[in-house]
Amino acid sequence: MVRLSDIAQKTGYTISTISKALNHSSEISQETSKIIWNAAREMGYVSKKSIKRAEKTIAVIIQEIESHYYTRLMNALSKKIMSSGYKMITVINSEYWDHIGVAIDQVSKYMPDGIITCSGDTVSKDDVEKLLDTGIPALIINELPVSFPTDSICIDPAQSMRLAIDHLVEMNHQKIGYLGEYNADSRYEHFLIEMENHDLKVDPRFVKRGSERFEQGGYLMAKELLEEKELPTAVVAGYDQFAFGAMKLFQERGIRIPDDIAILGFDNVVLDEYLPVALTSVTNPVEQMGATAVKLILDAIQNPKTHAVQTVTLQSRLIVRASTRPEKK
Repeated sequence: MVRLSDIAQKTGYTISTISKALNHSSEISQETSKIIWNAAREMGYVSKKSIKRAEKTIAVIIQEIESHYYTRLMNALSKKIMSSGYKMITVINSEYWDHIGVAIDQVSKYMPDGIITCSGDTVSKDDVEKLLDTGIPALIINELPVSFPTDSICIDPAQSMRLAIDHLVEMNHQKIGYLGEYNADSRYEHFLIEMENHDLKVDPRFVKRGSERFEQGGYLMAKELLEEKELPTAVVAGYDQFAFGAMKLFQERGIRIPDDIAILGFDNVVLDEYLPVALTSVTNPVEQMGATAVKLILDAIQNPKTHAVQTVTLQSRLIVRASTRPEKK
């Protein structure tokens, strides 16, 4: 089967230009389009759209379903895709966390009408090239902004952490720690930036990061924190499930939340409200992410000649609950 990369190699144009030309984009000149189309016909290229399928499908590549956040995102996408008259094909890419190329190869064999990839903090240039090479309309949902010629949705990571630190500072906290995992280090980087913006010192004793994930990771990092002679008055957890583990350890050791230590997480998962101490959390607009993603991918599928590639950045909001309160002066 002739791929876009084959045509790119023959003509010297980029995969992005090849894709736009074969989709009759007005961004490509008539002369360039003619060269590309002639090469495509000569090589026996067959557009995915020319192959009849009994059902309209959108493929979703997701990192995992162990995370409450990704489970909610997949559910939001599923509802919007199904209500739009499409079926959803799902590939869970947990075995290849930092590389979605294998999953792209898997779903492209089914020739879906569109592909949505739900990445973590980063997506590689090679993976995006492979995605474009399929010739299938694609969209990337990513924690961080991406600078590739494909539709994408991201959350403003600086704004998310700003909400968290602003809230703790308003609660009179100055000794603020961080508990997290290395896979989510982009959030830690923004923690450092916001602490500096508030002229607050980051005490290395109060920062605990490791490779263990989810509740177990939070439990172990909180255990390391309690080995220090002094504790921060508040900690930011990289995400809610990490906070759950830390809260369990604090409870076991008689550390009262929020009297002895305040704690704040990210993602606003359902369990936050039902904990013995309800968790303050910065929430990503998952339902809006799903709705926006499906709207964009459907426009790319249904209106290839007029569709404009977009990068949509959504804002988080803070949900204040019982795990944070003002520090006593």
